[in-house]
Amino acid sequence: METVARLFLCARGRKHVCICSDCDRGQQYCGEDCALTARRLSLKAAGRRYQSTRRGRSKHAERMRRYRAKKQIVTHHSSPAPAPGALLLLCLGVIVVAAIAVPAVPAGRARRCHFCGRPCSVFMRLNFLCGRVAQAP
Repeated sequence: METVARLFLCARGRKHVCICSDCDRGQQYCGEDCALTARRLSLKAAGRRYQSTRRGRSKHAERMRRYRAKKQIVTHHSSPAPAPGALLLLCLGVIVVAAIAVPAVPAGRARRCHFCGRPCSVFMRLNFLCGRVAQAP
């Protein structure tokens, strides 16, 4: 028997993702890469908002003062300076990108869960399952 699935649009990558009911935990990203990228951007925006406040600016200034005071202790040697007449060589690499055509799901065949690979029903939910229990009349 085919599993009931939910079809959703990845909040970061904007691609359609099919997820079976067993794997569905309310995901909004197609995988870990999109989730981590979104998390990193969210933290960056939160830091930017915090540092725009008075308290954030003062904490940042204090942290930078401590960093500059500690910076006087040198534990590693720096890179040697290049000779005044030295030329740098420019290396141009060739990047080849191969395009692979992804075939559409043939009629009559089930889609597969993006996370576990289990075959899913052709009929998809577009929303979450309700967690409410039906009340007896």
